[in-house]
Amino acid sequence: TVFRWLARLKRLRGSRWDPFGHTAERRMERELIRTYEGDVELLLERLGFLLMPQAIEIAALPERIRGYGHVKMKSVAAFEAERARLLVAWQDQSRKPAESPLPRAKAA
Repeated sequence: TVFRWLARLKRLRGSRWDPFGHTAERRMERELIRTYEGDVELLLERLGFLLMPQAIEIAALPERIRGYGHVKMKSVAAFEAERARLLVAWQDQSRKPAESPLPRAKAA
């Protein structure tokens, strides 16, 4: 019977009456989602063939966040450090003029 009541309360998820939605961990998770959406927008602004591997690496970073409680906090800290490093590299790489992957023809 307890599980039936819990199943009925499922409608509260994500609403302001969600009893677990106001915890620090849930707020952090919602902030991580907003951060990810912003990162994807940033990547799409300058995405090109040569930058694709870096973009994929940045976009895949949230997959490394695992666990609950202190384990999740540790993986979020590692995520943020790696994200900062990769975004600096992305900014540096995207500012460079595009180089063709094909060799240049020799002048005659």
